[in-house]
Amino acid sequence: SSYTGDQPAFPDDEEISNAYRDTVKLIQTVDRKMIGYERLEDIPTYLFKLVEDLVEIFFSESEKVKAALIMIFSDSIVDCYVDVKWVPLACCTITLIERLVEHQSRVGGETLVDCYNRTIKAGEKLYELCKRIYERHPDETQKVKDHMQGFLCDSMHLVMRVGDKKSFAEKTRILAEYDGPLNPRRVRRTDEEIWHMWRKENPTYIEQNPFACIYCGKFELENGGKKHNQCSACMNALYCSKKCQKSHWKQHKAGCKAISRSKNSTSR
Repeated sequence: SSYTGDQPAFPDDEEISNAYRDTVKLIQTVDRKMIGYERLEDIPTYLFKLVEDLVEIFFSESEKVKAALIMIFSDSIVDCYVDVKWVPLACCTITLIERLVEHQSRVGGETLVDCYNRTIKAGEKLYELCKRIYERHPDETQKVKDHMQGFLCDSMHLVMRVGDKKSFAEKTRILAEYDGPLNPRRVRRTDEEIWHMWRKENPTYIEQNPFACIYCGKFELENGGKKHNQCSACMNALYCSKKCQKSHWKQHKAGCKAISRSKNSTSR
């Protein structure tokens, strides 16, 4: 479980101190309650809502909240937790987010879209913080990586379902490193090749977890028997309709053009 003992000294600024206390309390409270549930379907909805509140903290525009987050995940705080053999808060939090990703990907709709646009991004920030922990505390490497690996797996599955081949391939390559040195043949494969290879090797998962529209979150099975279509330019996003593709263009435009340019330069 997470650290529940005396916290290090709080900053002088009252608002930062309050944000610090509230965030740490939220992480610890949800962490303790989540431990009691092995099956995802048994977790009460209110606990997922609390993790969603935690995710939103990572997107706060408040300078006070940002300062509190920097302190919570700072090296000095991590050292305190490691010294007394408690799990650092970054590790606890990434595990909570892992379970939220799995839940949101099952719900679909706007919830799934929020997972892709916000939950996974918050998890990726925590992933980088966890990397820093095991780089500074080599003895904790395996424990920390266990927390990181679960998030990587669930976020990889989510980005695959919305057709984000680039993110899927990146996460697949990182996960492969957990099993030892990368197979040189796999390293050289393109994002497209990794995508098709994984889907070919995991037919049962593909059957049980249908594609989803990257804009509205509608599952392919809910689309009247019609298959979702890829963006023809980048082949890196799935849509249930032309309407969704058009509505998503403003958000998708920059990434689409970057991937398209990269493909064109590689093919020359």
